Amino acid sequence: TLQVTAASIQIKGASSRNTILKPSDLTVDFLEITTASGLSNLSINADAASRSTATALTVSGTNNLSKIMDYRSFFFDTGLLFSGTGNRSAAFDCVLGFNTTGLILDGVDVVVWDSFIGGSLGTPFGTGVIVRGGSSSNATLSGVNILRNVIGIQCEDTCNARITSPTVEACVTGMSLEGASRTNMTGAIIFGSSTTGISITESGTKAFIDGSQIDGLISATNTGNGVIVSGGATASLNGCSIESCVNALTVGVSVSDTSTTIAECQGIAIHNGNTNHIAQNGTSTLRFVGGSFNGSPSKLSINDATNVSFAAYDENNDDVLALGKFSDVDQDPIQIEDGTTDTQKLAY
Repeated sequence: TLQVTAASIQIKGASSRNTILKPSDLTVDFLEITTASGLSNLSINADAASRSTATALTVSGTNNLSKIMDYRSFFFDTGLLFSGTGNRSAAFDCVLGFNTTGLILDGVDVVVWDSFIGGSLGTPFGTGVIVRGGSSSNATLSGVNILRNVIGIQCEDTCNARITSPTVEACVTGMSLEGASRTNMTGAIIFGSSTTGISITESGTKAFIDGSQIDGLISATNTGNGVIVSGGATASLNGCSIESCVNALTVGVSVSDTSTTIAECQGIAIHNGNTNHIAQNGTSTLRFVGGSFNGSPSKLSINDATNVSFAAYDENNDDVLALGKFSDVDQDPIQIEDGTTDTQKLAY
């Protein structure tokens, strides 16, 4: 492994298209930067016929403040790995293609923006981005484009991830949020996921998703699941839209999902182009406020209404404001708050 251990070293090529480094040993990590330095305008490439089982570029060490710019990597096990303690490096304008994992952010405060990560030109391959490393990980992704991976973005291992304006296209699963991770995402476009747009699962996992679009259309056909919340995870979806999925929103995947599986939806537009709109299973918690959906029995399934509430517009019924649980049980759809303990309710 080549190592840069002195500060302020600058490794520069003419351009990432023309300056290409190739490994002689496909089993050894190629380059590691352990202190504040820079790398720009070059590629580290293996070959499609003889893929590397190692990492192309590792940025590690303690309190590293390196800058990676116009960097490309192809056909490695990992294209770019950030790790170490207090690593606050930055990367932008990178292209990571055909790697088993394009980018790993492991316990770091790194910012990556305006970069492209692709798994293949055909059948989805590998993972685009993995964010992990416990609560010390406060990684930021901004303006990242991800194409044809098995998993586009995976957040795990109690990490903290901040994601703005990603485009995730033609992956099997667009985003997998798990392992008690905490993800804040704004302005995402997740298009053409063959299985699931966003999966939010496992106890302690929290996702706060604002102003994002999930579209399952593939070859003019509704495909896969838009959003799935399960296994004790909590999702807050605000101002999002879901279109052209077989199942737009699923809260709980079995009777084992209890009230700790929570989907808080505000201003969500579930368009009529979806085959099925909402499925709630177990005693999972679903609060759907201020958006639109289709309440037809053929598109809406409520397994147990105990922890379910709607105050949204039903496209199946002339866009009327629908209040209640979509179940023939006792409920209080309207309550007058007059500042006293003796509240007035309209009961059903």
